[in-house]
Amino acid sequence: MPRTKSTENAAEQFVKSIEAQPIPGFESPAQPAQIVSQPIDREQVLANMQMNMGPAAREKAKTTSNQTMSLDEAQEARRNEIREQVQSKGLGYLRINPQDLPTKGIFYEPGTEFFVRAATGGEIRHWSQTNETTVADVNDSLNYMLERCLSVKMPGRVADWRDLVEIDRFYMILCIRDFTFVDGNNELMITINENKQVPLKKDNIQFIDLGDKLMRFYNVEKRCFTLQEFDTKYGKHIRLTKPLDIYMPRLGVTEWLKNYVQRKQQSREMFDRDFISMAPLLVPDFRSLNDQTYSRLIADCDYFGPVEYSLIEQFKRVIAQSVEPKFIYNDEEGVEQQAPLNFQGGWKNLFLETGLDELL
Repeated sequence: MPRTKSTENAAEQFVKSIEAQPIPGFESPAQPAQIVSQPIDREQVLANMQMNMGPAAREKAKTTSNQTMSLDEAQEARRNEIREQVQSKGLGYLRINPQDLPTKGIFYEPGTEFFVRAATGGEIRHWSQTNETTVADVNDSLNYMLERCLSVKMPGRVADWRDLVEIDRFYMILCIRDFTFVDGNNELMITINENKQVPLKKDNIQFIDLGDKLMRFYNVEKRCFTLQEFDTKYGKHIRLTKPLDIYMPRLGVTEWLKNYVQRKQQSREMFDRDFISMAPLLVPDFRSLNDQTYSRLIADCDYFGPVEYSLIEQFKRVIAQSVEPKFIYNDEEGVEQQAPLNFQGGWKNLFLETGLDELL
């Protein structure tokens, strides 16, 4: 797959920051070691670097003109060797800028950081067993890849893949895929029509457009949308009894609700089926969810009237459109067009080699 702008230098970024950015979850020592300044012996540094080189880097050193190698060349050879190890063994994490996400990071706490790594052979093996005919199985496989390959850091608390906003999920999956197939030899093709296919690039995908009308309700403190007083398009002024906070659904919340429904169905217990569909918009954090708090949430929303339910339904429509991203491309006349994400080979090809379909 061709390297996109955000992942083109993934390995290079990791190599350059291998000392400055520890793997997420590991902290630097509280007191740094004292450093004694002394002159640098470039010849000794070069000799040490060549001693630590692997076979590929040493071979490059041997073939360098005059059997010598400058310090810069030795450093570059060592970086290339580390880069090859990162790509072949899935070592290291790539930092994802929250502002590059479809949501632009506005629904996460300030200081939230995301890191992805390449999928391993075992994880791809698990992925290959996905049943594409079952939506639940595809959903579980996507979450499995995030659970294994995504690291999330939030100030003051432990975080993980469940803190990811649902709309950002597919973008993060594509980041993992790009870092897994960094050589650009595994293009995933989007079917435009019967006669045309184009390579999938995440920069060409339109995930969500948070327009000005929606953003005027954005609450920067709560990282959600808060509605209480507004005018309709017909000029009617509406003031809600209580402020209505609407959150962008997070994977942890939808996962808990899915398990909740399964438990109720298996035990043949009654539950509010209507409220299930709107609950992801009303829960800010999956950590607060249990059967008691969920029942309390239903009771707390008992005062809802036509306006509250209408607002929630409108937000549901906006989110439903955003979780089905569209591929943007230019036709033969240069006119921008849209196409559904219907890639060749189905969901499985996200993490499988796509050039083997004509081999057998």
